[in-house]
Amino acid sequence: MAGGSMSAFSQERGAETGLAWKGGKESEMSYNEPNDPAPPPLELRERAVKQLSKRRDFRVHALVYVAVNAFLVVIWAVTIGPDGFFWPIFAIGGWAIGLVAHWYDAYRGGEFGEEAIQHEMDRLAHLH
Repeated sequence: MAGGSMSAFSQERGAETGLAWKGGKESEMSYNEPNDPAPPPLELRERAVKQLSKRRDFRVHALVYVAVNAFLVVIWAVTIGPDGFFWPIFAIGGWAIGLVAHWYDAYRGGEFGEEAIQHEMDRLAHLH
């Protein structure tokens, strides 16, 4: 790249990604304001840290789930034995519902898009 010009490939790639060339160097490309396809790097970092924290918290939750329920099964086995009613199933099953919800939030749940946020704001504004 000589003299601040931009290659045809770079111009085409910029059009595909929503980048606009404002002259100068290719490294000075910036996102278009109205149709900004990606948030600023700092916002991406904050979102990434938040998502990683959710995943770490889920792993801790799963470990506690296994440890506590294993302890309940041991208590059941020592006090009642294999011939008695398996009462730990209530704790195991009930807690599993919460664990699945936590997993969904950590790995499948996403953030709301700007369109959904605006729709909810409009809906709330009409309620008042």
